[in-house]
Amino acid sequence: MSFDVAQTPVLQGDAVAIVGESSAAGLSGELRWLPVEPAATLDIGLLARRDNPSPAVDRLLEAAGHVADALGWV
Repeated sequence: MSFDVAQTPVLQGDAVAIVGESSAAGLSGELRWLPVEPAATLDIGLLARRDNPSPAVDRLLEAAGHVADALGWV
């Protein structure tokens, strides 16, 4: 699976996309980012193997916990 930063299916009228505000930077001139009003929220979870996680996974989970705490998400 590849990531299409050009949002080609949306640009061609074949799809819509729900994306974060950060995606507004660099959009094609034919597309525009519209905020959802009122603002919407959704739960985000991380799933990782319990046994033998890699050091990278451990670091990611630790960093995610710190960020969630700092933003008051937990």
